[in-house]
Amino acid sequence: MHIVGVHGIWQGNTNAMKLSADWSGALARGLRRYHGAHCPIPPLTVSHYGRLFRGQAQHLGPGEDETWVDESPVTDEEEAFILDTLDPYLPDGVDTASLPVDTLGLGIPYVPRQLAHVLVAVDQKAGRGTGQWLLRIIRQVYRYLHDDDGYGSPIRDLVAEELHRPGPRVVIAHSLGSVIVFDMLTRQDIGPGPDGLQYLVTCGSPLAWPTIRRSLGHDGLLRIPQGIQWLNLHAAGDVVAQSRGLAHVAPDVHDEAVRNGVAEPHSVVRYLAQQPLADLIAKAATG
Repeated sequence: MHIVGVHGIWQGNTNAMKLSADWSGALARGLRRYHGAHCPIPPLTVSHYGRLFRGQAQHLGPGEDETWVDESPVTDEEEAFILDTLDPYLPDGVDTASLPVDTLGLGIPYVPRQLAHVLVAVDQKAGRGTGQWLLRIIRQVYRYLHDDDGYGSPIRDLVAEELHRPGPRVVIAHSLGSVIVFDMLTRQDIGPGPDGLQYLVTCGSPLAWPTIRRSLGHDGLLRIPQGIQWLNLHAAGDVVAQSRGLAHVAPDVHDEAVRNGVAEPHSVVRYLAQQPLADLIAKAATG
């Protein structure tokens, strides 16, 4: 059995080899913790598409590119998408236009003033810095969904190279990666088969965002092809997943709430070491 991983954003400053090693190490920790020291560890390969975003990243840092900033101008269409996406993160009854934007600090001159006020409001509800952190995520999601020639199609081509190799039975998709894999499954680019995909695992997924579902053409319920079992992990405090599962928009999904701690609830390596995933991998390896 072979596992294919599809990463989230901020991975322009790494490579497939390092990502695969990091993911494999985290998965191994979970498997050994919950299924014993001698539990076999299946091979795992992460498909790396993050380099396609390097042209937009003006400040790249180590690790997961925590300092990734897209300083390109925000178009009117993109601003509408961002504002719509951030709406559920706003506190009730707050006049965003009245909020001072000086709390955002320097370094975001590319953000339109209306959007800057909204970022401050998000910070009031979810904690300082959350608005700008979400903005970075939303901008890459927007590019995947609405720039098909520049990002969408090339990303799917890179991911398909791994998915179409013989033997993958499990796909683990984190954050934006879950959007990409769901898109590919519903485009019928990949699908179940004798040697094909049997299990889809999503973690820290933003698929519940209405803007994403509308952009994918799925205003109603989200469904994947029959024959694939779908496990979704969501952690308390993970603002990308809105600290909730996907069952309210995807009736066939099996949601599992996990604890990733308070410091990095969206971290992929924390998701990968969780028991529900270890149980699934152990089952898939013997099934």
